[in-house]
Amino acid sequence: MAADAEDDREAAEEEERERLAAEAELTHARGLQLQVAYERWRASEEGIAHAKFRATLPISQLEAQVRVAMEDGQVAVVCGETGSGKSTQVPQMLLEHALESGRGGVTSVICTQPRRIAATSLARRVAQERGEQAGARGAMVGYQVRLESKRTESTKLLFCTTGIALRMMLSDPPLQGVSHVVVDEVHERDTQTDQLLLLLRELMPTRPDLKVVLMSATVQAELFSRYFDGAAILTSKGRTFPVDEHYLEHALKLTGHVLPTDSPCWLRNAGEWHKHSFAVHNRAITQEWQETGGSVNPEYSDARYAEYGEGVCNVLRSLNEHVINYDLIFDLLGYIDDTYEEGAVLVFLPGLSDITTVLGLCQADRRLGDTRRFCVLPLHSSLSPAEQSAVFETMPPGVRKVVLATNIAETSITIDDAVFVIDSGRAKQMLFNEQKQMRRLVDVWISQAEARQRAGRAGRVRAGHVFKLYTRHRAMVHMSPSRLPEMLRGPLQEICLQLRLAPLLTETDLRTAFAKALTPPPEAAVTAAILGLQRCAALDENEQLTPLGRHLAALPVDIGVGRLILYGALLRCAWPILLIAAALSDRSPPRAVQMVFNTAQSDHLAVVEAHRKWDEHCRQHGKGSGYRFCEKHFLSERTLQGMTDMANQFWDNLANLGLLPSLSRLPPEQREAARAAANRHADNVELLKAVLCAGLFPNVLKAKSGKGGLELNQQKQAVAIHPSSFNRGAQRFESGWLVYHEKVATGKVFVHDVTAVTSLDLFLFGAEPQVLHAQHKVIIDGWIDLRISPRTAVLFKALRKQLFELMALRIAANEREDAQSAWTLGGGSEKALPQPGGAGWPPPMETREQAQGALLTALVWLIGKGLDLQADEQAAAAAAAAIAKLAKGGASGSRR
Repeated sequence: MAADAEDDREAAEEEERERLAAEAELTHARGLQLQVAYERWRASEEGIAHAKFRATLPISQLEAQVRVAMEDGQVAVVCGETGSGKSTQVPQMLLEHALESGRGGVTSVICTQPRRIAATSLARRVAQERGEQAGARGAMVGYQVRLESKRTESTKLLFCTTGIALRMMLSDPPLQGVSHVVVDEVHERDTQTDQLLLLLRELMPTRPDLKVVLMSATVQAELFSRYFDGAAILTSKGRTFPVDEHYLEHALKLTGHVLPTDSPCWLRNAGEWHKHSFAVHNRAITQEWQETGGSVNPEYSDARYAEYGEGVCNVLRSLNEHVINYDLIFDLLGYIDDTYEEGAVLVFLPGLSDITTVLGLCQADRRLGDTRRFCVLPLHSSLSPAEQSAVFETMPPGVRKVVLATNIAETSITIDDAVFVIDSGRAKQMLFNEQKQMRRLVDVWISQAEARQRAGRAGRVRAGHVFKLYTRHRAMVHMSPSRLPEMLRGPLQEICLQLRLAPLLTETDLRTAFAKALTPPPEAAVTAAILGLQRCAALDENEQLTPLGRHLAALPVDIGVGRLILYGALLRCAWPILLIAAALSDRSPPRAVQMVFNTAQSDHLAVVEAHRKWDEHCRQHGKGSGYRFCEKHFLSERTLQGMTDMANQFWDNLANLGLLPSLSRLPPEQREAARAAANRHADNVELLKAVLCAGLFPNVLKAKSGKGGLELNQQKQAVAIHPSSFNRGAQRFESGWLVYHEKVATGKVFVHDVTAVTSLDLFLFGAEPQVLHAQHKVIIDGWIDLRISPRTAVLFKALRKQLFELMALRIAANEREDAQSAWTLGGGSEKALPQPGGAGWPPPMETREQAQGALLTALVWLIGKGLDLQADEQAAAAAAAAIAKLAKGGASGSRR
């Protein structure tokens, strides 16, 4: 027997050697074919033109150095100013070097970008340079971003978002088949990029064939080099023309701008919030602002600004520099148009609201609203690719382009014809308080490095001008040299899960893993994130992933949204929950919809209802009618369609985990039944709200009607419902409890996306309840106080335990069984069970699956009744006792 086993082993090894040899031979032959094709293209008119074009770019001077660095080592840091050509040319250099040497068959280059629009626009531009269409059959250049993939078997150069690259790193083995990784815009220091760098550094010792290029603006090159053990630094100058810088004091002198005393930029007494209507170019604007300081700008100095004249000094003396001066932006646009005949203008603003305000003012203005002379365009990440592409178009003669942009235009997007930049000096930044679990969206001053990036956008085609809405003194004295890394100011829970899922770090404790980061976050923040994940059962006491944690880590969403869609799948109300998850994941959810869609005191369900009616309208009247429906109800069809696409992607993610049926793999005649089974309880409003509670906990508010109206608080912290909510004017909530998606502090603490839930929802889906027998009450999460009897509390604690055991069994089962045969509790193809108390109840419970299915149905029935544990305690206790009896009978009578 031993001899036979040895013979079998040797035969298998020989077969594997032959397979690998044949594969290597095919790869070599493919490399030679690609080499011949590349040489033919390089000698063509198109290839020669491409070589001439590259020679005009500063980055071309580094081509030989890039090749040497990749041959001599694994990592190089390529620094280049704006306009150097590094983003388009360096990835091509790596590919072409491999093609020339016959290694094209084993070469696959990925180039990561922090934003979708950068990945797609760069791919299209590079493909165009090479005479291809990105992602077309036979093309070497492709791209992959969320919800869109243009890549084929022939793709050799893939532009993708950093998130896509991270997913590749989490596979086992990581980055299989990838030969080169180009990480662009590393200086932005976003969390995903820093996480990718950490994983790449861990991977490199086991992948000596992997080559990595980090591309950055010239800031912090030494930091990245040290992180990768002294990697070579290659620096290229930009192709920018001289740019004249005009700081605020000079801009005021050039325009003769006068600051009205009723302007929100005029300093007043401190300590009060004011709402004020003011006019900008004859259009009324209502704005809320907080007054700061005294009546004199604390940064003002007579000696510093005397040379600019009394008028400029008067403005600067009374100016609140922290408020964007829309009037001055208009004056600068007028000055540019009066002084210079042509050239596009790029205006940097903090966020979407500022862009919307300025865009509306421009459209209403007699001069700037004249489309024969001006084309004013927004540019931000919420726009569709088609809308974003409008900023790249060349204007007809006599028409000046004005682009109103967020910091997306600093590095990710290049407006080739921009000659003038107006820089507000401000940007939106999300800060996160780990202890309060609160995000704070704030306007911040940009760094000196970001200011240089913005100024550099003005010198792309000829000598340019940048007009800064901040003083030279502020730029030199108060602006930080570079941006604070996001890992030091953002939530860490999602990173914890991904690091724990990474094959490279499975044996490394999380605190040690974070200590390996380029700029490690404080250990206290890491500890708080770990405790939060243990609290929601995603990590066990040893900080290892639970089955729930593995599923959450595999989903491309944050933790709360991940829990939401997992519970939606397990409790068979998948589609509406996936739509809600899509809306919460989108940067521009359809919040401003009509009250006609409001339902059940829930912003989340109102969005589902709006989507349902839009979808129903399109089915009845044809897809083309959807636009008119949206126009009537103030909806965005692009946003609704985006929700559909994202919800479908979430469905596919869950199908891959075995939690939903993979509809594409089923015969057409079975798809509708499978979809219906996954959505058996999709119309159960109370269940949907309970699932929202499960996903959004611990984001809970207590609502109490007082003499002054509705009072909302969370652990004694007063909050307000955001004005965009359907519930903003509510005077009372029946249950007295709300869950919300996000808490943001602007000047005031607001909660977004609110849903009323019951105390039963909190008991079943919140943190572990603490029963205080003597006081006849239950405490949840240390502050949620429910007045119920100990007997009722013990009954529901047992039900809660059974519910979580059922879901844990199902999640664990998907890791052992064939996913598509076990995608729901009790199997995906069983018939609907009768309702408790109705005919046919209780159902047969001869098998484990039947017992689980019956218990789940009973629990869903109970949740769907919408009972309040305090107001309806007697009815709730009776129902719980009946279900407990059912569970006991099922456990004793079922067999495996």
